[in-house]
Amino acid sequence: WWMSMIAGQFDQSHAHQDQGSFTLFRRDWLAVTNNIWSYSGINQDVPVHNTLRFVRADGTVVPQTRSEVVASSLSWSEDAVGIRAVATLDNAYYANRTTVQAWTRSTLLSTSGLRVTDTCTVATGVTAVFQVHVPVAPTIQVDGSVRAGSLRIHSRVAVNITIVPMDTTQYSRGYRVDLTPVGGCAHDVDLEWAEDALYSPDMALVSSADIQAA
Repeated sequence: WWMSMIAGQFDQSHAHQDQGSFTLFRRDWLAVTNNIWSYSGINQDVPVHNTLRFVRADGTVVPQTRSEVVASSLSWSEDAVGIRAVATLDNAYYANRTTVQAWTRSTLLSTSGLRVTDTCTVATGVTAVFQVHVPVAPTIQVDGSVRAGSLRIHSRVAVNITIVPMDTTQYSRGYRVDLTPVGGCAHDVDLEWAEDALYSPDMALVSSADIQAA
C-alpha cells in the first residue's frame, strides 16, 4: 500500500483546491484525482479531488480559499495497527468560515487498506459529500459497498451513493463516487483491496506511506 494526504499552506495561484485530499495506490492507482487522465491537468476545483465537497442548498460548491496567513495542519504517527494521520482543515475555508465552520480528517493506513474519517460542522443547508475518484467504472454492490476494479469502498455510516462519469471531452477516463450522508456532517469510509482481486503475498504488509504536508 501507498497513500498520501495533503494539508498545509494553500497560497499559490496555481495550487489546486485539494486540501484534505488523499491518494491510494496498490500495484496501480486505486483512488487518485482524475486530473491525471485529463487532457489539460489543470482542473483545480474541489470536485476533481479526493476530498470533501461542501455543497450549499442551491447546489453551488463552497470553494477552498487561498491565504498567506493561515494554513491547514497535519500530524502523523505509527503504531502496531498502521500509520495514522490527522489533518485540521478549517483554515482551507477561512473566507467561508460561517459556511464551513470546522473540519477534521483522520486516516489510518493498515494491511486492510485505508480508513478515512471526517468530522465537520457546517451551516444549515450545507452538505458534505465524500468524493472518491477512480480510474475504472464503479458498480454498487448488494451489500451497499462500491466496487471499482480492485478497490472496495464501504461507508460505515448511512449514505446515498452517486456515480459520476468524467466528461469525456476533458478526460480520457475516470469516474467520481459521491457518498452523501443521510444526516449530519460526518463520514467513516473504508477503502479496501477487493477479496477477489489479484493478490500476491508480497503485498500483505504496508510497504510505504507518504504523508505530505503541502
